[in-house]
Amino acid sequence: MTQQYLNNDISEKYNKSWNSAREEILPNTILENLDLISDYFKIEIDDFFQLVKNITKKK
Repeated sequence: MTQQYLNNDISEKYNKSWNSAREEILPNTILENLDLISDYFKIEIDDFFQLVKNITKKK
């Protein structure tokens, strides 16, 4: 999936203009964007944070 596809799909599904490419350069994202991403990929926000918590430096 490309960032452009994700941007377009989120715009259509959630009626929200969002540019995922900007998330790469910002030091922090907002919770609203994390909520959109987790909902889009059908993952609970708690599960998302558990995945992040378990990432090691090797990953």
